[in-house]
Amino acid sequence: MAGLAAVLLLAALGPLSGLRQTAPALWDGLAPGTHAAGFSVAMELDASRPLARGARRIQVTCWYPAADTGGQGLTYRDYFVLSAGEREPASAEAKQAAVEAEKAFFASVGVKGSVVERWLDQPVYARADAPAAPGTFPLVLVAQGNGQSAHHQAILSEWLASYGFVVCTTPSQARLGTSMTSEADVLPNARAQAADLRIAERYARARWRVRASAPGLVGHSFGARSALVLASAGPAAAIVSLDGGIGAQEAREWVDGLGLDRARFTTPILHVYEADDRAITPDLRLIRSLDRSNRTIVKIDALRHIDFTSLGFGAAAIDGLTGEAPAALPAKVRAVAMLVLRFLDSAMNTDDRTFLTQIPPRPWMHVSKPRTTRIARIAGRRAGGTGHPPGAYNRLRRCLS
Repeated sequence: MAGLAAVLLLAALGPLSGLRQTAPALWDGLAPGTHAAGFSVAMELDASRPLARGARRIQVTCWYPAADTGGQGLTYRDYFVLSAGEREPASAEAKQAAVEAEKAFFASVGVKGSVVERWLDQPVYARADAPAAPGTFPLVLVAQGNGQSAHHQAILSEWLASYGFVVCTTPSQARLGTSMTSEADVLPNARAQAADLRIAERYARARWRVRASAPGLVGHSFGARSALVLASAGPAAAIVSLDGGIGAQEAREWVDGLGLDRARFTTPILHVYEADDRAITPDLRLIRSLDRSNRTIVKIDALRHIDFTSLGFGAAAIDGLTGEAPAALPAKVRAVAMLVLRFLDSAMNTDDRTFLTQIPPRPWMHVSKPRTTRIARIAGRRAGGTGHPPGAYNRLRRCLS
């Protein structure tokens, strides 16, 4: 992706012209990269981990750089109704039932059904089964927050695809029948989600032209724990934690059973978080203890946990979708997306440790970079580069799961 840094800098300053597609309203002013984006869904089976009803079925959802704007246009509703087909193929009736259930939930917190319908009917950037762009691209695996579905990170994923990443995700392990009733269940659940993402990686490498190098990992909430499990067990190019549990106080002892070798762990980490959601208490001790890793910690003032999902983009674009939105929400969700993109590009394409120079400073964004040991810096050059158990987020604690 030659010249991506320049493209990103322009994107931070304003919309780009001469691109293949116009950015949808749900992008809240983000500028697309130089690619169209394709979208594909497959159902994979993992017979080695059977569930009570048979082989474990894993819905793998991918966004990828597309050659042009061919394929079928989509709306956000197409992303949302994937939640109805995570265990078996969903009928039209099942998809509509999922929509009606969510509208009923929104109504229970005072959001009109017409507002929800407006959100679901918004066009998105990716097109179903668009022809893939030529070339090979880095792979990013997205670990959803506990109880969440593909749509919860769909807007970020399709935007990353426009900048030349193949992005694949699986539903939260909780949606596939894995229960979590105590802190003792955290590590087994993180391992289950990590194993699902390995299935997604296998699928992506067989289906798309992705680089042979290690994948980048993005985890929201609980998914950040699963990302750390993946990185501790095998090579990973980078970890992005979006208000993730690796930086939360809840179930802090979960990592003790992981067998994480801190002396050998050098995967770069970006942790972006908020400290205003009363259900979540930040605790950065685990991240700070990984002192062989190049870590960047960014605190965003006045955000909610749900704003690190597609719901944040939706709330920024559609008044009243999640009640009263935080101040400057569009600018904040754009900043989070820019941090993710620039960090992944730095770790997976350029090994550029100064990625923050491409992000305009904001008074509500606070950056810290814990010092790494010298051996970590050497290891990084040679290599080239948890959410938390379920709980109330706020009145929208289900986060459309």
